[in-house]
Amino acid sequence: VAVKFSQMQGQKTGSEIQLENSFLKLPIESISRNGKPAQKLLERELSAVSSSLTSMSSQLSSSAPNDAAAAAKAAKIKEELGRLVGRLQGLKRKLDTADAREEAALARVDNRIASLRSLTPVESDAGDGGSKKSQTSAATALSAARRDWSKKRVDRLVADHLAREGHLETASALAAQLDGLVDMEAFDQARPVLEGLRRRDVGPALAWCQENRVRLRKAESTLELRLRIQELIEMSRREETEAAIAYARKHLAPVAKTSLPEVKRCMAALALGKDTRLQAYGHLYHGSRWTELIETFKQESFQLMGMPVTSPLLVTLQAGLGCLKSATCAEGAGANPQCPTCHPLLRKLAEPIPVAHHMHSRLLCGLSGRVMDEHDPPYVLPNGNVYSYQALTAMAAGRDGLVTDPKTMQEFLIADARKAFIS
Repeated sequence: VAVKFSQMQGQKTGSEIQLENSFLKLPIESISRNGKPAQKLLERELSAVSSSLTSMSSQLSSSAPNDAAAAAKAAKIKEELGRLVGRLQGLKRKLDTADAREEAALARVDNRIASLRSLTPVESDAGDGGSKKSQTSAATALSAARRDWSKKRVDRLVADHLAREGHLETASALAAQLDGLVDMEAFDQARPVLEGLRRRDVGPALAWCQENRVRLRKAESTLELRLRIQELIEMSRREETEAAIAYARKHLAPVAKTSLPEVKRCMAALALGKDTRLQAYGHLYHGSRWTELIETFKQESFQLMGMPVTSPLLVTLQAGLGCLKSATCAEGAGANPQCPTCHPLLRKLAEPIPVAHHMHSRLLCGLSGRVMDEHDPPYVLPNGNVYSYQALTAMAAGRDGLVTDPKTMQEFLIADARKAFIS
C-alpha cells in the first residue's frame, strides 16, 4: 500500500489528493486494529496447545509398557487430543473471520487507490511528440474522470457528515451507492454507545473503554474517568449516597494519584448534594454534562479509528471559504447575494477564517453580484456607494430614473450617478 501510494504521489495529481490522507488511513488502521488481536489469539492458543501436547508426551513416556493403567491413560490422552482438535478448529474459524475482515479492508484500500488514480494524467502512447488530437483526447478523458471523482467525493463527504451527526440511515443509503468509499462500519460500532449516552446510560461507553483500554491509556484519555464521575453523580442525584461512596472507593480511589483535582471536586459535589448553589460543584449536576460526554466520546473514538475529529466536509468548505472571504463580507443589507461567505448558512463557518490575501482585487456590484469592469463600469451615487451601471439602469427602468440604495434606502436620480475610474 505504501509503495502504491508513494508512486501515485510522485505523479502530477490534483491538489485534492493532498486532502485525502484519512481516506486511505482508515482502512489501513482497521487492518492494524483487527490484526493485533488475531495475532495474540493465535499465539495464546498455540502456546496452550503446545503445553498440553508436552504434558501428554511426558505422561506417555512415564508409563510402563505393561502397566495396567496404561490403557486408561491412553484413553484419557485420546480424549484430550479430541478436545485439542476442537480447540484448533475453533481457532481456525476465528482466524477465518479475521482473515475475511482483513481481505475486505484490503479491497477497500485497493478501491480507494484506484479512485485516486483516476485523477492522474493519462500518458499518451505517442510521448512528447504525440499528435494534438491524442493530447486533446487525453485531456478530455482526464477532465471527465475528474468530474466523476469530484461528484463521488462530494457524496462521500456528505455521507460522512450525516453519519457524524447521527443520521445513519440516510448516510447508509448514500454510502451504498459509493462502492465502499465510506466507512460506515466505524459509525455502526459507535452507535450503541451514543444511543446509551443519549439515554443517560454510561454502561455501553464503559464497556467500550474496557475493550480499548490499552489504546486509550497510550493516548492519555480521560474519557473513562469522566464516565465514572458521571455515574457517581447520577447515584448522588438519586440520593444513593452509600452506593456512591462504595463506587468511588472501587473506581475513583485507584486513579486519585493521577487525577486528584477531578476526584476531589467530584467527592465535594457528592457531599454538597444536587441542590448546591456553588457553581464549582453544581455544574457537575447539569444536564449539559451528557452532551459534553457525547462529544468527548466522538473525538476519542474518531482518533482511535484514525478518523479526523472535525468533519472533512466542514474542513473542505472552510478551505474554499477562506479563498473567498474579503474585508467587505457582511451580513444583512450589506451582504453580496453572490458571495458564499455572506450567505446566512455559510457565514458561521467563515467567521473564524482570516480574510484572504488577494494580490489583484475585483469590484463586485452589491446589487447584481457581478464583476464591474469596462463592459459594466462602476458608478458612484451621491452618497458615495458604488454599483454597476447595468444594475442601476435595470432598477431605474420604469421608475422615472429613480434608484434606491439598498444599504441606506435613499433614492437618487440615475442621472446624478457618476462613473468611477479605478487607477
